[in-house]
Amino acid sequence: MMTALDDTTLVPKKIPRPVVIALFCAFSFLLGLPFGMQNGQYLVDLFDNFSANFPLMMVAFFEVISVAWVYGINRFCADFEEMTGYYPNIIWRIMFVAVTPLSLAAILIYSLVDQLRSPILYGKFVGCVADSWTEDVDYPPWAWGLAAILVFSSFLFIPILAFMAFLPRILGPQFEIRLPLVAAHEEEEAAKKRFEMTQHYTNCAA
Repeated sequence: MMTALDDTTLVPKKIPRPVVIALFCAFSFLLGLPFGMQNGQYLVDLFDNFSANFPLMMVAFFEVISVAWVYGINRFCADFEEMTGYYPNIIWRIMFVAVTPLSLAAILIYSLVDQLRSPILYGKFVGCVADSWTEDVDYPPWAWGLAAILVFSSFLFIPILAFMAFLPRILGPQFEIRLPLVAAHEEEEAAKKRFEMTQHYTNCAA
């Protein structure tokens, strides 16, 4: 997580790294306190069911779609060949373009339907009733709201950033939103091209 923060401009560089690490550790400690309290096991079950499996599959689905269909399978294979010297054959291209996206979509739909038909339950303490201290009951509405936040927070930025990227094409360049990291990368690329042009003209003059 610290590496990801260092690679972005979210944290000002003037703040010392030990201070950033201390603040991040304190935030993580406070975030983890509810899991160690009396009812923490219910939160653990909630996070275990909704913060890993479904969100990871959604991220993987969007990654495959963005690489195979948005970036383009031919460009991806050309990049792969440039890095490894091997151009993926037709079987791999079919897997990237069709088989993997369809498989992930089928798994996602099945998981969603299964969750709606058989929602998770938690053991509510009721005392010694019928040789059992607990009974299985549904989570309250606020817990399902938290579960929805867990699921959508992992991939919601993908359609948001895609909409931000296409917004200037629809409404005009005045609606262009440049992210700090993207702007820094574009400036670096522009500076590199200016340097290459200067070297080219210098060699031609010589």
